[in-house]
Amino acid sequence: MKNRTRIAAVLMLVAVICLTITGCQKGAEQATADSAAPTGSDRATRDEAIITIPLTDETAKAKEKMRTLNVKESLSEKGFPAALDMLKNREGQEFPQTKTKLTQGHSAISGNDLYTLEKDKAESILFYLHGGAYAYGISEKQVMFCDDMAQRLNAKVYLPLYPLTPQATCRDTYPFLEAAYAEALKEDKPIYLIGDSAGGGLALGFAEYLRDNGTQLPQKLFLLSPWVDVTMSDPAIPEYEKKDLMLSSYGLIELGKLWAGELDTKDPSVSPLYGEMKSLPPTMIFTGTDEVMVPDNATLYHKMREAGVDCSLIFGEGLWHVFVQDEFPEAVSAREMIIDACQ
Repeated sequence: MKNRTRIAAVLMLVAVICLTITGCQKGAEQATADSAAPTGSDRATRDEAIITIPLTDETAKAKEKMRTLNVKESLSEKGFPAALDMLKNREGQEFPQTKTKLTQGHSAISGNDLYTLEKDKAESILFYLHGGAYAYGISEKQVMFCDDMAQRLNAKVYLPLYPLTPQATCRDTYPFLEAAYAEALKEDKPIYLIGDSAGGGLALGFAEYLRDNGTQLPQKLFLLSPWVDVTMSDPAIPEYEKKDLMLSSYGLIELGKLWAGELDTKDPSVSPLYGEMKSLPPTMIFTGTDEVMVPDNATLYHKMREAGVDCSLIFGEGLWHVFVQDEFPEAVSAREMIIDACQ
């Protein structure tokens, strides 16, 4: 019983975080250039669209404390089987209770829940896709991030609770997102598509889906440590994993297979890194330099630029997965970049 309680606690923490080197090996001062260069590339090392947010002393101290938390256990080869058993036995999703002062709305679309957070006379819409390895529901931390962004942007937030694996696959998700997005389009306001971690990968895949179906695209795309390739096959990932405080590739790969269902794991619906990038909206990619997503995020950046997409890549020096949703100075700076881009 104690072991199950301990596993449940770890799972909850991972859900918050997920929902929360070749370049890095050369030092944080090189992260803006070298981390964004694909493996084996002789690409120029200076790029104005690559930005680094410096690590503050305050955050560096907090990072050392974070090292004591064993939040990677449920995604490790040893801990994942127990974690998966618990996921198989869960019953549905719940929207977390929060301290938001925004007006909360709810509707059901095709048997799935769509929540909204709204200020009076909202001028724009944030269409937010939460992270959680496609297996964990939205967390209080993620909702409060949306609350903050909505208040500062005077926006209405759409939060679709898409079907999760292992009970569902990506094929079950896109039709629901399309229906939820259609509701947002009816409001005739600027729409910004944003997602973190798995939600970031889903946001990219959904943008590709909208483009391919001739649907109006969002004004801009914001990807926070997006998980864009569930195969985790970039050869640089094992080195980044040594630095990552939160994620283990073993469990992510297994969950990615479940999310793919009958599709190939390199199908763009599953791993949008393999999709076509042309004609996508202006995009901002945020990633910590010390996380497993860096290699694929760097590859995504270069693919977008080569396809003519207005794309920027913002590194959080020495930071972790989805650092943008934290309260440290670096996260504040990153949020300000998003706010400015929406003005």
